[in-house]
Amino acid sequence: MDRNGWGGSVGREQSVEGIGLLANESKDILEAHPSAIAMTEAPGQSKTKLKDAPPADVFSIDGWPPNPNKGDKDAVWFRVLAFITNIAMALFPLLFIILIKIATGFGPSIFPILFAGIVGRALKACASYQAGRGAKLGVLEQILGSLTVFSTIETQILLRSFNLLGIGLLMVWALSPLGGQASLRLLELKTKSVRSTQNLTYMNMDSTSWFTQGTSGFSQASFAVNTLYSAALLTPLPVQTTSMDTWGNLKIPTLESLNVDTNDSNGWLAVDRRNPKYSSLLGVPVDGLVNRGQSHFTLESYYFILECANLYHVVDKTEVNWGSVTGSLYQGMQPDNTSAFKKNSGVIFGFFLDSRSSPSDPSSLYPYEAPFPDIQPQYIVFGSLADGGTGVSLANCSLTRSSVESNVTCNGTSCAATEVRRSAFDLRPPGYTPLNDPIARGNFMNQWPISAGSNPHPLSSTPTELFVQDPSLVSAVLSASNITYANLYELSAEIFSERVSLLFNTYWQCSLAPSYHTGNHATNVSEAVESGMLFNATTITITDQYEIYNCNRLWAGVLILASTVVLTFGIVGVVATYRALGPDVLGYVSTTTRDNPYIPLPPGGGALSGMERARLLKDLKVKIHDVSSADKEYHIGLSSIQWTNMGIPATKKPIYQLFTI
Repeated sequence: MDRNGWGGSVGREQSVEGIGLLANESKDILEAHPSAIAMTEAPGQSKTKLKDAPPADVFSIDGWPPNPNKGDKDAVWFRVLAFITNIAMALFPLLFIILIKIATGFGPSIFPILFAGIVGRALKACASYQAGRGAKLGVLEQILGSLTVFSTIETQILLRSFNLLGIGLLMVWALSPLGGQASLRLLELKTKSVRSTQNLTYMNMDSTSWFTQGTSGFSQASFAVNTLYSAALLTPLPVQTTSMDTWGNLKIPTLESLNVDTNDSNGWLAVDRRNPKYSSLLGVPVDGLVNRGQSHFTLESYYFILECANLYHVVDKTEVNWGSVTGSLYQGMQPDNTSAFKKNSGVIFGFFLDSRSSPSDPSSLYPYEAPFPDIQPQYIVFGSLADGGTGVSLANCSLTRSSVESNVTCNGTSCAATEVRRSAFDLRPPGYTPLNDPIARGNFMNQWPISAGSNPHPLSSTPTELFVQDPSLVSAVLSASNITYANLYELSAEIFSERVSLLFNTYWQCSLAPSYHTGNHATNVSEAVESGMLFNATTITITDQYEIYNCNRLWAGVLILASTVVLTFGIVGVVATYRALGPDVLGYVSTTTRDNPYIPLPPGGGALSGMERARLLKDLKVKIHDVSSADKEYHIGLSSIQWTNMGIPATKKPIYQLFTI
């Protein structure tokens, strides 16, 4: 044999059918060199005459192992690194099974890459393992041609190998995109509700009013009460329709303004959130709200209703016998020449209200003292200067109370009464109000007309009257430099009653612990009780929303299946790699240089793997061309560039025929 391991048969004519192979008479040599030295011939040329390899010096390759049975010594470190890499890649799919969160975050991008790397390496290792023990060429081609998703489909079609192996390979590669999608859809963010309860307190509307303390008693709190009322009057129009006042107190909607068609089986009426109507500019102070989640509680309260069915326009105030119009409080009132109302005491005011009836004055009634006596509503006369001070707007009104229960919903500390119904606890008659007490009635009706300050000059309406005319108080701003009177008789009786009731309730509520309304809560209940405040206690139900990860069982099963398959292939690939009988030579271009007479290599190197051989020969220039003799019969082979002086350049016409399916 010569230096390349080829016998004297080199140069003889060989008969090649279909696919031309560089043949040798020796069966052992033919089996030992399955790499194609010669490629497909052109059709019609069944015989190929090979030219002898021209004499040349053997290439000098640095690091080439002289012993054909030993590999490259310098590649030992590379093999160790490859072993560690193979083990790591084989076990990496465990992360997708154990660390679900990591799988969700990085799986959609990493899993297909990892799948292709592990499964592709394993299939190649299995092919080498089977080749060392003997296998059909078609099986080896089917495995080596299925290293990617697309190549798997292409290989089955081109080889026409529609068998169980092909079906299995297609099913395995189908898990690659499914595994990526499964890792993406494995965990879903869902909201979990956790309910808890705690105690909550709010101001009882039966708390002691400063108006019940007599004139001297009220004088101690008049500054705080009137200042709070003035601040409430200046509430911006958008805030007037919000569910909470400027200081974060809960406003109570008026039951009478709600649509009875929204009544449910328990008597609850839904509050119109688009156009709510509240009983007061001030809300009920609530203590104990939590700044988290959504909470619900119910609240008991009451408010006054002034229903003014008749609204009159008195053109000339001097023609009215005011002694027959007013009650006992303003019996001596007469308009003076300064276009204002004036009492005998000299107090000047812009409007008045007086009780025309003598309400019964029972001792304080409490909700649990049923049965209650029959108490008739009070009738009140309301008068306001108009027409530049020459006329009067006059109204006769009835005063009642409305006891309601409100269903409150809060998002954190932002609350709103969403439903209202008639109180099932407070059954006191509508005619009973705190103003049945003559002291409270006298103080309230005397103080309200001057609550926002006595007239800055006696030639304009008070802020209270201007608010009733226009809640935006545009006219109040103009009155600073112009004489402005509110012609309240121009309003409808319904609107007039609604706005007067709103301010009536606001001023009364200002007398119930004014500092508490502005957020100065008592440090303990006993201190507040000593100051005349009463509290109601209720239970608040808090629903906290937490985002949790919910595992989708279907996609979890797909991911576990795909990861298990990858793990199995990784382990099998490692075992096959180190149980193979020969070096890994399949699928490498460098394999065609083995025992090739047209690439003179030094002796040895038989134990080199394809990658090791490629690393040593990476600078060797090779070419596919005609290596036949001068009779022009084509025989395609791979040779080094130095041996191509007698070959046909590859840039000429095709020297093989491509068959298509």
